[in-house]
Amino acid sequence: MVLERIGLGRILSRLPSPIAQVYTLFIVLIAWVFFRMPDLTKAWHFVLAMLGVLPGDSDLYFPDLYLTNATLLALCVGVLGALNVHEMMARWLRIAPSGVTLRPGIRGAFETVGLGLLLILVAMQVASTTYSPFIYFRF
Repeated sequence: MVLERIGLGRILSRLPSPIAQVYTLFIVLIAWVFFRMPDLTKAWHFVLAMLGVLPGDSDLYFPDLYLTNATLLALCVGVLGALNVHEMMARWLRIAPSGVTLRPGIRGAFETVGLGLLLILVAMQVASTTYSPFIYFRF
């Protein structure tokens, strides 16, 4: 954040949106390491392994261990959300392919039903998992 205040923020504001999103994702991924690791030395080694500077323990974390159908579905939904598909759908709902303008109530109904379904799916997922302590209990 200091670098963004010094001048990096002006450069980032001129970049195309996808590049700014990649930058944000990179910074968030690096920052999460410091929340996960018990000390700064391990966090630094993990960041260097993520960047390919140090060897990691990739033999311990093979894809079959964590890449389940639920994870793939979450990744697909996340990518669609990151690509602003919801904005494209909102634009499509405002103007139908035939050129007929839809009433705002129809768009609102679709959004409400979609968010309700998402809430139900998330509640089902949380209810089906085992105990996982909240992140702030680690501090």
